[in-house]
Amino acid sequence: MREFLVVFLFIFFCARLSWATDREYVGFPHPAVLAELDGKKSVVFFVRNTYPGLINSSGGEGHIHDIDVYSVPQDGGEVSYAGPAPDGNVISAFFFTSKNGEKYLYVLSSEDGRDRGVEGRVYNAVNYSMSVIGGRLVVRDYPGDLQYFDLSGCFDGRDLETGRIMRCPFYDAQTTKKYLKSLEQGGPPFQGLNRP
Repeated sequence: MREFLVVFLFIFFCARLSWATDREYVGFPHPAVLAELDGKKSVVFFVRNTYPGLINSSGGEGHIHDIDVYSVPQDGGEVSYAGPAPDGNVISAFFFTSKNGEKYLYVLSSEDGRDRGVEGRVYNAVNYSMSVIGGRLVVRDYPGDLQYFDLSGCFDGRDLETGRIMRCPFYDAQTTKKYLKSLEQGGPPFQGLNRP
């Protein structure tokens, strides 16, 4: 119960800040998920803020992510930063166990492709490691974690330059898990546009 009190107080504080200033500074773009590993649990939640549009467009130094991922151990402890969410709107958060037996949290997002030259959607996925440290489950994006390049910038739609139709092999949790299994077995990667 104590772990949910911490999350509730955080959400209440953010909501009060928005009401007090008549401006919505934060939001919660996806429901929290419960991560579990070796009998330990952690609540993972997603926070969207409105600062990126203000700061990233100002021409100053630094970069602020649109959505960040946080976790808090269910049996109590500090809220910890897991890492930035992939670009776009978070559409799914799910767990995947690799062929080596390592369990990961994956966050899948989708964004409009027009800014990237596609009439359709662009899908992105990022994984976060899960490990038990000091008796508590920690979920975070470690710098050395393997990230599949093929899960970033997967286009689904029509290339506005060539008219070529592309179909991304994943668009939700089930199809992303299937695609991950295929990549682990040496399956072909998605052949999409080579654009930043």
